[in-house]
Amino acid sequence: MSSRVIQSAISGRARVNGKHIVVLGSNNYRGLANHPIVLDAFCQGVRRYGAGTGMNPPLATTLAHQQLEQALAEFHQTEAAMVFSSCTAANFALLDTVTTADDVIFSDELNHASIIDGCRLSRARVVKVKHCSAESFLQGLEQSSSAKSQRRKLLITDGVFSMEGYTAPLPQFLEATTGSDTMLAIDESHAAGVVGKTERGSAELHDCMDKIDYFTGTLSKAFGEVGGGYISLLHQHALATNRVQHLQQETPHQLLRRNARPATFRVSPYIRANTSSMHLSASLSHEGSDATDGPAME
Repeated sequence: MSSRVIQSAISGRARVNGKHIVVLGSNNYRGLANHPIVLDAFCQGVRRYGAGTGMNPPLATTLAHQQLEQALAEFHQTEAAMVFSSCTAANFALLDTVTTADDVIFSDELNHASIIDGCRLSRARVVKVKHCSAESFLQGLEQSSSAKSQRRKLLITDGVFSMEGYTAPLPQFLEATTGSDTMLAIDESHAAGVVGKTERGSAELHDCMDKIDYFTGTLSKAFGEVGGGYISLLHQHALATNRVQHLQQETPHQLLRRNARPATFRVSPYIRANTSSMHLSASLSHEGSDATDGPAME
């Protein structure tokens, strides 16, 4: 365990071991987790729904879950979204639902561990793609097509690679996948709320939001929540209706959704009201410039 003891809310700055320092490794990308508006919304959620998870999703959901799913679909300009307890859970559910043992997944070699583990759990054949290489994908596609015939093909990549800090070559990937009838999934955990003209993620940065079959992402970074992940998908590209129903009904995936506490998802009004997160950031910082430091914890 680290000897560093955090003694305040953490964002771009924090109090650590009695010193106020600049933090370059915070998950709280925009400082929203410490902002009074977000904190008040979270407290309202706890008072309304309690601190627990409530009922299992197959039995009932909450208005907070429904509002958040609608807000996330609007944010990514898709037609449907589903929330999970984390993006790891969302990646597991996506990969296990859209592929079977008869299918093939092409995965960037530097993808997040949750994608790598999700590929393993999916039972599909997994082909490792050289980092950010559309050429490597096409080579893998050619080799896989010459072997056993697969019904579905899926290419999945991080939108922004957090350790390297650059985006996937989505235009090149799209050109390659379109010609090969391959679905494309993007994990926007490190991009949503950070990059793009209105900061909707790497797909917006590359002007291809309407061409991505599946988005996954987290609420625990730019959106300032504690946990929470999601899948957002296009009906016309992903034949999503049946797959959404499958995700909603499959017991293993409901277990992944069960721990999504409704109080956590009270951030949804701010995603919907500010579909441009640039506007959200500006409005929040205008209301409280000292919010990123937060109260000290003795």
